Amino acid sequence: MPTPNTILIVSGPGGITPPEPIANEIIKPGHHLKYVGLHAGVQQKVGLQQSAGGSTYPLFALEADYVGTSGSSVKRIDNPYASGDRVHAYMAERGARIYAWLAQGNSVVPDQPLMAAPNGELRIGSGATVGFLAKETVNASAAAARIIVEVL
Repeated sequence: MPTPNTILIVSGPGGITPPEPIANEIIKPGHHLKYVGLHAGVQQKVGLQQSAGGSTYPLFALEADYVGTSGSSVKRIDNPYASGDRVHAYMAERGARIYAWLAQGNSVVPDQPLMAAPNGELRIGSGATVGFLAKETVNASAAAARIIVEVL
């Protein structure tokens, strides 16, 4: 399969794009996110999912390649959001396929179960907290790597 140039590969039936939250830290498209509070008491803030295997929402940062934007405001899959930027995010539903991040030290094969890892990445999982399936073979033994996953 060619390397995707978008984070949302296949949308699920009913996935939503919430109002754009504010980045609480540097976030790369494909990072697994969590809500971390309010910006100026009104707007949601997001940060990297820090749960190591706990139950999590399938909220991911997308690239923000908007029509009518140019220059540094366009976020492609390799351009991170800075702290304070508005983040184009997606709350995925079962069946959605996301070009996410596999944590360093993990090597997976298709249909291997994955779960949340610290720093907005995913890792090999088991048990009730598995929320994703690897859809390709990826070796992230030396460094975090991108991976296509399916939301369970």
